[in-house]
Amino acid sequence: MTQIVVTPDISVPLPAPLLAAIGWQPGALLLADLDGRGGLVLRVLPTAPKPPAAQAPTTQPDAELLGVRIELGLTRSELAALLGVEPTDVAAWEEGAGEATAGQRAAARALLADPEAARQRLDEPGG
Repeated sequence: MTQIVVTPDISVPLPAPLLAAIGWQPGALLLADLDGRGGLVLRVLPTAPKPPAAQAPTTQPDAELLGVRIELGLTRSELAALLGVEPTDVAAWEEGAGEATAGQRAAARALLADPEAARQRLDEPGG
């Protein structure tokens, strides 16, 4: 088993054989998420091919919402509960398969203003 050490600035050096084993290529985004048992799951986010000039661009992974979730130390389910959406919505945003509304993005950014209040909301019954 490969041991991964996360530094306080959230930088994580990963060994090249591990990256190769999960199919990572330079320039690809890597998503790390908890597996529910205390383990870490690493996945390579699909990269959309460059569209022809006449086509509209495809949806890209939402790095801002992913950053909010990571900064607050939340799971996808916890962020979903705080935003009033399904965990599958959060997953879709982070993986580029969907887009959050302007209101959802603003609500996520607002959580950063008072992380303790966000945690308290999660700890409340029904939260």
